[in-house]
Amino acid sequence: MKVSFSKITLVAGILLAMALIFSCSGDGSEPPINGGVSSGEETPSSSSVETGNKDNPSSSSMEANKTLSSSSGAEVGDNSSSSSSSFGESGGTSSSSNVEMDKSSSSGSNENGSSSSSSLSSSSGPLKECTGIFNPDNKFCYDGVVYDKCDGMEYNPTTYYCQGGVAYPAVCNGAAYNPLKQDCCVSTIYNLSNQKCEGSIVKNQCVLSPDPSMMWYNPVTQICCSGKIYNSANPTTQFCNGDNIFDKCDGNEYNPATQYCRNGTTVTTYGSISYGDKTYKTLDIGEQTWMAENLNYATSSGSVCYDNSESYCNTYGRLYNWATAMEVCPNGWHIPSLSDWNMLITAVGGLSIAGKYLKAIEDRYFISISGYGVNYYMNTYGFTALLGGGCYPTCYDVSSYGNWWSETEGVGETAYGIRVYYDYEYINSSTYDKPTLFSVRCVRN
Repeated sequence: MKVSFSKITLVAGILLAMALIFSCSGDGSEPPINGGVSSGEETPSSSSVETGNKDNPSSSSMEANKTLSSSSGAEVGDNSSSSSSSFGESGGTSSSSNVEMDKSSSSGSNENGSSSSSSLSSSSGPLKECTGIFNPDNKFCYDGVVYDKCDGMEYNPTTYYCQGGVAYPAVCNGAAYNPLKQDCCVSTIYNLSNQKCEGSIVKNQCVLSPDPSMMWYNPVTQICCSGKIYNSANPTTQFCNGDNIFDKCDGNEYNPATQYCRNGTTVTTYGSISYGDKTYKTLDIGEQTWMAENLNYATSSGSVCYDNSESYCNTYGRLYNWATAMEVCPNGWHIPSLSDWNMLITAVGGLSIAGKYLKAIEDRYFISISGYGVNYYMNTYGFTALLGGGCYPTCYDVSSYGNWWSETEGVGETAYGIRVYYDYEYINSSTYDKPTLFSVRCVRN
């Protein structure tokens, strides 16, 4: 068969064209324009790094010339990862790229690589954020406060404390405490705000103490009262109320303004009686009922205020001569006889100690003398004997001696009176001239 030359030429051209097409499209890419590399683009490389690892799904690799941030806020360079440890309340440690801490806040990085915080929620609500900038490599945020890490670890500062690069559980003698507010003194938990540890003794702060060196006291052996430390007071049997030290009533504290310790054993509310323009407290001691205040009833004659000063009358009551005193008590009451006074003295312990137990603690003269306010002024039974002094004819010894009339007469123009002293515990009786002006207490008939 004869084939024309023109047909052979056509077939050969078709085959050549097909070969050229298959050759140019073998890598799946379009041929470059004008046979050159395209401007501004990189040709993908078949050796690019893959993200992820089948054998270790938690691992990751990063492309070169890129920087990643970890959840803790630290910047991570090429082919590196960031992780930190945290202590929870259980005491175990964990390491991860996303730090979790019991009741703590996580940090986020800023452009400078320093850290500010965002808060996590806890069972008691969200914690406060830290508003400042800090270095997350050695510090962390907890509830609005920045703390130093403990040898690179974050921890819960309300349940752990860091010492020597180790985070220890805050436990004192088996009891947990909050190291932000408390500490352990050998085996006793104490408050950092108003206590300190000296050796094995927890001392309390005596607020308003004028002497800084006397600011701390031992509550087992001392009492702080209105900024003053009483070394001779006994916290087991005594207590502070207002500015003064009182005996407890059978181990119980009470309010001396409205209550007294009846017969040394029972906390009792004061009774009252109105006389003139004043209401007087009353109390029971033994089998008797007494006024618990010195009488302050003005008479037309026979009585005065100490130094003619009304302020003394308001504090100590009036001073009366014996004749006026015999008529000044209200109906149903009378000036005590020497026998009445002796019954009272016996009920509170006898002559040798009665002065201590009857004298009012409120007398400022003695509170200002170291020890006297505690040793000689107990007012144990609520009698509140204020030391009003006396007058004959001039006035003398207010706050030094207390004198009270009895109805019992002595020899001639004398009568018996009772006296207590600022610096002694005992009480005594003696005769005095009837024109002398003394304090008055009334006892119920």
